[in-house]
Amino acid sequence: MTADYAALGQSAAGVVRGTTGVWLACLSARAHSLLGDGEATRTAIQQAEDARAATESDDLDAFGGIMTFPLPRQLYYVAEATVQLGEDAALGESQSEAAVAAYRDASEDDWAFGDEAGAQTDLALARIARGEIEGAVEAVRPVLDLPVERRNFGIVSSAQRVHAALHRDGRRGAGAAADLREEIEAFTATPTSVLVR
Repeated sequence: MTADYAALGQSAAGVVRGTTGVWLACLSARAHSLLGDGEATRTAIQQAEDARAATESDDLDAFGGIMTFPLPRQLYYVAEATVQLGEDAALGESQSEAAVAAYRDASEDDWAFGDEAGAQTDLALARIARGEIEGAVEAVRPVLDLPVERRNFGIVSSAQRVHAALHRDGRRGAGAAADLREEIEAFTATPTSVLVR
């Protein structure tokens, strides 16, 4: 259904030159990756790149904030789609590294702690898929170090995806993987309701 809505948005925004077109293509890529449709995911990623190349700032971009779709967020969505698709862990890792680096260097206007955390957990997931548990620990460390008040639903869900990947990987009782699973369990133990005051 999300893929259908993204397609409707893309058709309605066909002549839009602002970053909304990039955003819609990236949403489409993420939705198709969850459906396991590699061809549609790759097509949407290419559409996002094409839309970025043709971008001209418009009235929504002028508002800034959530109304614009900066390059770091595009890199994050592309990495997430690739990692979720699961066809190429090496590509997912390199795309996630690019997204993490983009957020590290982002201007204040382009930075979002939740998206940065998502890029870091995607990097951890790609490294788990490649069997690089120590690298996954390094990737997710900044997320696990977030203060309690920043552990929103999206970040907790991302950490839980890393936990699930470690479980699927069959390394439940082995060294660094077991330690990371325990740390994620502690990280996600605080209910979201405690965070809302």
